Order: sequence, then C-alpha cells, then structure tokens
Amino acid sequence: MKTPINQCSQGYLYVATGEKYVREAALSANSLKTVDPNANITLVTDCSTDKMPFDRVEIEALAGRKSWNEEAEAGEQAYGKNWESALQYKVKHMYAPSPYEKTLFLDTDTYIYGSCHELFELLDYFDICISIAPGERAFPHIDGKPLRAYIPYNTGVVAYRKSEKVQQFFEAWDRIYESKFTNTDRLRKGESDQTAFMEAWLEVDVKIYVIPHSMWNARLPFFMLLNDSVRIVHGRHNDYEKLRTKINAFRGHRCWNPQQEKCMYRRKNLKYYAERMSSLWKDFCESPVSERLTSKVFKKDRTLTEV
Repeated sequence: MKTPINQCSQGYLYVATGEKYVREAALSANSLKTVDPNANITLVTDCSTDKMPFDRVEIEALAGRKSWNEEAEAGEQAYGKNWESALQYKVKHMYAPSPYEKTLFLDTDTYIYGSCHELFELLDYFDICISIAPGERAFPHIDGKPLRAYIPYNTGVVAYRKSEKVQQFFEAWDRIYESKFTNTDRLRKGESDQTAFMEAWLEVDVKIYVIPHSMWNARLPFFMLLNDSVRIVHGRHNDYEKLRTKINAFRGHRCWNPQQEKCMYRRKNLKYYAERMSSLWKDFCESPVSERLTSKVFKKDRTLTEV
C-alpha cells in the first residue's frame, strides 16, 4: 500500500519538459522502484502524461511560452534552442512543487543502481547535498569578476530539506539564473544553471555537503575514479543494465574510461603478489630493523655454540 502524499517525509522529484524527457524520467523512476519499491516519486512536467510509475504528477506550464512539444513541432531549430527554457523550468520548479520534507531531485537521464536512503540521512545535518561537476569548465562571475577556482556543482542530483532558508536559496537561484536571460550581457558563454547555483550560494548561506560523485552522481561522459559501488549513474546510455555489469563488477579502486566504456584497474594475479612479496622482502632486508634483528640472532647463536 502506498503512503499518502501528506504523510511522506521524504521522496524523489523529477522535472521534465516534453514527452521525450517524460519517458526518460519514467525509465529512471522505474529503476528507482526496482531498488526501492516503496519510493514515493513526484513528476513536474508541462504536458499531460500517464501517472505510472510516478505517485504524483504536477502539471506546470512553461511560463510565457508554448509547451515543449508545441515548440518542437515548429522545427529542429526552435527545438534546439529550447534547452535554455527547459533549464529555467527545472530551476523554477525544483523546490516548491515537492510535497516532501526531504527531497532527492534527479535529472531525467539518471539511472539508479542502489538505495539512496543514506542521502536522506545526511539531510538531518545539512540543508543541501550535491556533488562536484567533473566536466564543468565554466565559472561564475562575482561582482563583475570571474571566480575561476569556484568550480560549479552538478545540479543533476540534488538532495535538500525544506526550510525558510533553503526556500530563499532556491528563489535566489531562480532569480539569478532568469536575470541572465533578461540581461544578455550577463549570460556568458558556457554559463548555465550551475554557475547561477554557485552565485546564489554566496547570497544565501545554506549548509551544503559535497557528496562523492563517484557514488551518487557518476557522470558517464567523463573519466572518473571510483572506489565503491556506484548508486546513481548520470548520462544517457542505451543499456543501463549491461552498463551495471561493467561499472560495478569490481568495487575497489578503479577508473571509468568513457571512451572504451569499461573500468580500468590493476589485476592482482599471482605474479602481482609474488612481485609484491619480493619487493617487501627486499625493503625489509635493507632496513635498519633487519640489521638489528640479524645481529641479535647471530649473537644468540654464538652464545649457544660457546656453551
């Protein structure tokens, strides 16, 4: 039996514009239901859609514009430009429509391999949990100056708890990002909702914890160092279940190679252990400890011989 929405203290949120991305969100939500059948999931979208696999669907129109589907019908050029309004839509509707006290927002191009309950536990101590954007090359401009070392976070996986201060943060993020489109001088090449997120953080002081992207937001297009089971992959793929066998087959230290779609790691076969033992023995024999132990053993042997 599903928990009524008004009794849910935590849940998951997707924001999608257009049928294509609603279908993508449904694929991600189904993977979430597989690992957590009791997960409560809300979808915010601009088009009508079947409720399954979502527990709640909120219809929010694109402000001042036609729907994504209607603009797509106008041609490839109009459709290609609409990604900006889609990002604005995501930022605007990431906070208020959530019916949960604790929310894990997920981009539509994510896929879930394991439980995410540990992220909700972090929200007992932090306002927002988010990971670094490993491939981000843009940077925010603060007071008219580029802050090049202030690398943005990836806003495709964001856990947050509801509070007055967090609401102020999301409102500031929305306002800052939208202002970049009304004032064309502010929208610089490469800037996105992620650079606006960083600017909002300087304006509203919320407690943010940086979660390891290698576990909670594994960006498939980029090289990554991994050291545990990946719970959430982020990036489009034609066979996520086959990908799971590649990315999580070995759970120790490894490097994800997106070009070959495989993990690289040093295979520890018998030859490796033999070389390792030989190296350790050589280091020991050349150490001062070895000399002292050898000296004591020889002294004891001489004493026994004399007796």
